[in-house]
Amino acid sequence: MGETEEHDEARPDGPAPVPQEEARQAYGYAQPDPPASGVYGRPAPGGMADMVTTVAVTMAVTPFLQAVAAHFGSKLAGAVDEGTRAAVRRFLRRESGRRSGGLGSESDRPIDLRNDLGWHVVIPVALPAEALPQLVALQNAPSPYLAPEPTPCIQWIGNAWHVMGARDGTTVLWRWDAAAGHWTA
Repeated sequence: MGETEEHDEARPDGPAPVPQEEARQAYGYAQPDPPASGVYGRPAPGGMADMVTTVAVTMAVTPFLQAVAAHFGSKLAGAVDEGTRAAVRRFLRRESGRRSGGLGSESDRPIDLRNDLGWHVVIPVALPAEALPQLVALQNAPSPYLAPEPTPCIQWIGNAWHVMGARDGTTVLWRWDAAAGHWTA
């Protein structure tokens, strides 16, 4: 009861915690003990599977951007009309569906890529068409210095690209300044 009371004090508005042994039986079968790393379903960092996955996915941003350029050509340069915006949304949904394993299907799941630095690049299917040329520019620009762990993540937030990562033990967020063509803290 002492352990339960400690948890209740930490979360007074939450449900009472379930003892570990009871929680393992909650699904009708015994649950295995959690791995020592506390992470399920992922290989140990630095292992062969991690290296192969990183190498296979690292090049994903460049081919993706080449596919965008081949598909849209100069339609994304300058002013973008509503037809191009709709075409970009369809393209992103198809690309998301293709990456999800469904040939010819569409998906609303974000497209998760890696850039040359191994950073995550998350592309929502509702991405504005004007953001794609910015993605090309930011991939070619110098990146802010961020620690490799946790893996930095570039994503579209609001009306701009952002990268979140760690620097000197502190979480930092940089914003892509499209007009200036560089990252700002």
